[in-house]
Amino acid sequence: MPFFYVMNKFSVSFLSGDVNMSIPVINLASLDGSDGFRIQNLDEYGSGVQVSNAGDLNGDGFGDIVVGSPGSGQFDYFNGSAYVVFGKASGFEPTFDVRRLDGSNGFHFKGDLDGSTGASISGGGDINGDGYDDLIVGAPLGGENYHYPEGASYVVFGKASGFSGLIEGEQLNGTDGFVLEGASIGDLAGRVSNAGDVNGDGLDDVIVGAPRADPNGDNSGSSYVVFGKTSGFDARINLANLDGNNGFRLDGATASDSSGSVVGSADDVNGDGFDDVSISAPGADANGIDSGSNYVVFGKASGFSATFDLSDLDGSNGFRLDGKTGNDQSIIRFGLVNKAGDINGDGIGDVIVGAYRSDSNGNKFRESYVVFGKTSGFDAILDLSSLNGMNGFRLDGSGGFGRSVSGAGDVNGDGTDDLIIGAPSADSNGGAAGSSYVIFGRTSGFDAAINVTDLELGEGVRLDGAGARDVSGSSVSGAGDVNGDGFDDLMVNTYLHSFGGGYTGAAYVIFGSDKMTGMNVISGTDRDDVLTGTDADDRFEAGDGNDVLIGGGGQDIFQAGNGDDVIQVADTNFYVASGGLGDNTLK
Repeated sequence: MPFFYVMNKFSVSFLSGDVNMSIPVINLASLDGSDGFRIQNLDEYGSGVQVSNAGDLNGDGFGDIVVGSPGSGQFDYFNGSAYVVFGKASGFEPTFDVRRLDGSNGFHFKGDLDGSTGASISGGGDINGDGYDDLIVGAPLGGENYHYPEGASYVVFGKASGFSGLIEGEQLNGTDGFVLEGASIGDLAGRVSNAGDVNGDGLDDVIVGAPRADPNGDNSGSSYVVFGKTSGFDARINLANLDGNNGFRLDGATASDSSGSVVGSADDVNGDGFDDVSISAPGADANGIDSGSNYVVFGKASGFSATFDLSDLDGSNGFRLDGKTGNDQSIIRFGLVNKAGDINGDGIGDVIVGAYRSDSNGNKFRESYVVFGKTSGFDAILDLSSLNGMNGFRLDGSGGFGRSVSGAGDVNGDGTDDLIIGAPSADSNGGAAGSSYVIFGRTSGFDAAINVTDLELGEGVRLDGAGARDVSGSSVSGAGDVNGDGFDDLMVNTYLHSFGGGYTGAAYVIFGSDKMTGMNVISGTDRDDVLTGTDADDRFEAGDGNDVLIGGGGQDIFQAGNGDDVIQVADTNFYVASGGLGDNTLK
């Protein structure tokens, strides 16, 4: 039902009539090259499992993307590969075949035999300080020991040109990239991410998770932060050799925590100018068996020891987030953490955590949590039940909601970062077609709990898998600005979609746009503006100043902002009018 809501000088009125104000839905099968495209022919079962922003590897100003295909291999499954596709301004076809990669449009990366290369992938930022972003590819089953793999991770340096169509990890020599070797047999060190600039030296750092490491009991897990530097990389670097000057190790608290199962950057969540890191320990038992814990460790300029126990976080050096107790503790699985960008626009990075097996509310909804950054006042343990909309909020959904979570950048161009969350077993377009939800950031505040099925027009968009059993959304990511139009783009996988008879999966790139709101966005400035709408559904975002907003009909949303504003409606079909602070007039 359309309604008229006024924040200040207007009175409150409600208007009758039926209206559909649900969020737009994009079927991934409909992408035609102008609004996005599909990446296919990834080779063998389980390909396309992981998707990620790769940064700008070739320095052309367009965002590049990477798809991890850990199940690929010509003769054996689980050799694995990663495929990098370079961004460009135009000329995208509806589908892109990775067999066309030739070095000029991207490249194919291969790691160790049976290494599951591409099971974890990430843009690396600029690790060696040459002005080009770098690539990180994890191979958790890689290394010298076949039966008890120590794991391996590969860093490929970006450059302006001269990429081969095929790059092999074993040929990296220190000048074009390097290999990070797991410290001990059985560690499975190969969960990778850019770490941001943890020590504030102007160079990006790397974080590698080894969930089967045993520093504090079997499978307590470790994570390794490797500092960037401008030169002097060996071809192979063993993670056991980090000494506090070149990086450091973060150890899981107790046996079976599997700390390091997911690692990432938390941006600068405490606003001190140093980037922070996030580590998931899904096997931790703080609130029941496998309730899971997540850790945020603050960066600093110096004073790193070679090793640090995550149990020593006290609020001043980082904090812990514990999974909530549910009706059946055995099925709670909490522990997918990622940076959210700045979703509330306060200038401080935020964190998003997925709890895709949680049922703590007893309603079969799965949960994700957004925790807002702040400059001080962190406790050693943050109670997620205390999130109230001011310090963060909870998102509820179904269909494996929260299986993958990521910051999305600014997809709709409103100046605030957005989120993307996968629900891979959702039945939106046939059984287990999968869906992904984009939740738009905003500065006007969030409720303490939001069910994604209740999102309204202008609050987000849903991306549906192309068909049944696609399992779309088991990996989601922001993509950067792939086509250079000023809007950040998105990546979503389809794990099991069949092309040519095999379950090779696919990856989709969805271009950002202000049309993602489902409305025409008419933006003002901080000066006195006159904004005129159309007969379609318009969203007025006037900003400050004494503005005049003139509707042309349709289910319009008027957000006048601060100042003495005039809102002129064409009829009673408008949805919302918000006057903001000031002496406002409705006509």
